[in-house]
Amino acid sequence: MNVLIISLFLLVAVVVAQQDENCPTNKTHGSFEDCPMSCYLLTPHTQPPEPCTERLNWGCKCQEGFVLLEHKEFSSKCIKPEDCPSES
Repeated sequence: MNVLIISLFLLVAVVVAQQDENCPTNKTHGSFEDCPMSCYLLTPHTQPPEPCTERLNWGCKCQEGFVLLEHKEFSSKCIKPEDCPSES
């Protein structure tokens, strides 16, 4: 039984490690909300261009300290907030 649990744990660890390798620069694999922080939301706009839902997504997300360059474009690059263009 212990061998099975340890084997399962190692398998999950290998899968997660491989998924992180497939994420682009400044991204990591995990869950994220439907409207992650983006340059658009950091500018003087008060509302996102589309309504946000409570839905969770799974895939490559911005690492802590980074935001999406394009709002709700999950394939968009992740950059530091201070590198956001003045108009997004």
